[in-house]
Amino acid sequence: MLSPSPKSNRSVLSIFPVIMATIQKTPVWEPRNVQQTNVHQFIRYVNEKHQLHLRTYEDLHQWSVASTSLQDFWRDAYDWLQLAPPGAKGTGRVLEGSVSLTRSTAHIAIDVVRKVTKTC
Repeated sequence: MLSPSPKSNRSVLSIFPVIMATIQKTPVWEPRNVQQTNVHQFIRYVNEKHQLHLRTYEDLHQWSVASTSLQDFWRDAYDWLQLAPPGAKGTGRVLEGSVSLTRSTAHIAIDVVRKVTKTC
């Protein structure tokens, strides 16, 4: 059996972004009421707490990865998701030292915002 050469794989992979950019993307699911989604409720919580005007998920993402608000995002997610053990008082520094979020670890932030409900 013949296997493709590494050179031919590169050419296929190099056009992949172009192909993906031309494909019409349609959501698999859309909420009936965006205002009631967990992400929207978290954005509202963050806006009220920090006197911000975030409106979209993209706004939240930009705020969550900025060096000036990274600690606030993780502390707010920790508090909003009620991850503290019973009886804990306050939340200190959530991340220690300098943090660099790579593309793969940034997906953790997406998962944190998805608050699990008891209806699952």
